[in-house]
Amino acid sequence: MKVLAFLMLAGGACLLLATGNFHLSFNTGSDPGPNAVAATSTQGPVVRDVLAVVDAATTADAARDTQALQGLIGRAHSAGIGGGAILLERQLPALQSRIERDVSRIRGEVRDVDVTTRAGHECRLRTVELLTRQRELFRSFAAEVANHQAWAAVSHMQAASDVLNRWYANQLDSCTSTATPADRSAIKAALHG
Repeated sequence: MKVLAFLMLAGGACLLLATGNFHLSFNTGSDPGPNAVAATSTQGPVVRDVLAVVDAATTADAARDTQALQGLIGRAHSAGIGGGAILLERQLPALQSRIERDVSRIRGEVRDVDVTTRAGHECRLRTVELLTRQRELFRSFAAEVANHQAWAAVSHMQAASDVLNRWYANQLDSCTSTATPADRSAIKAALHG
């Protein structure tokens, strides 16, 4: 489902503890990702606007950063409580710098999406807000890790990420609520595959 992939990338900051593996997703790049949805000239303006915002926030660099962070947390988990915490403390700062730069860039790219409809404008604003919240969430995570609270940071990140993803899913629904039923159906079809 493209909307799930979008929420994992654009919604970023999704931390799941599933079968002992950590999965954390941050939207942070500038190239179209494998799950990007393209607006076409045959779609109405609302559909084009919303999908253009989604495209701007769904990137290949996000997948790269997600994999790097998942890999780091996975290696830390495998190293055990003490060794894993040390590993996170040592390796997270470089990754944090890259993610910070990428999130700032993607926020600018989303802000620059040319939209002409109210729904497009609202979705763009909410996506920029998501990226702002995501950045703050990751900063809190990195600060906790730096303060020698790596495993508490992972738990806090999971809870906050779940809340953030639910918030954004509701925001997408809300920003398209003024669209016609046909446009909402077209957006849903494009996002859900």
